Amino acid sequence: MWMHTKRALANVALGLALFVCVWVSRVFFTGQVLAPLIPLTGLVAIACIAILGGALPTLPLGFGYGLMRHDRVLAGALVVALLACAIELATSAAAVSWWLFKTWWVLPVECLTVLVVFVIAALAGSRSLPRVVRPLRTRVGAGLFVLMTVGALCWPWLYSCIHLNVCRLVP
Repeated sequence: MWMHTKRALANVALGLALFVCVWVSRVFFTGQVLAPLIPLTGLVAIACIAILGGALPTLPLGFGYGLMRHDRVLAGALVVALLACAIELATSAAAVSWWLFKTWWVLPVECLTVLVVFVIAALAGSRSLPRVVRPLRTRVGAGLFVLMTVGALCWPWLYSCIHLNVCRLVP
């Protein structure tokens, strides 16, 4: 009983971490990556931002998840990615009625990207480093999740500090 509860709480925490990283990636990184490549106007640019915004953080996090998980990687990765997508759709729906916009398809495309890329990266991570002992693989995967999540949580403050010269810790 306790093991199932612990695993469920871990999946919720990992799903929330994945959601945070995807959101920060879409808002702060994707535009800067795509701006030199394509004009950031039009439906193609919006689709590219949705796909890249979902894929950028999902690749390393999925790989880290694959390093952490030792059994049923596919099912676990699907659960974590679905939780992240559910959180994203729910928070977006709470903020605005996104399904009424002309670009209603952006969030589902981003969620589909997160699902596919996270699962593929998790499978790749589970098959990499086969000679490394399990506890070390788990620590590396967990460290990757912690590092990226803390970075994603701190990045908005760092961004405002670097670009806007507003470096206050307390408003």
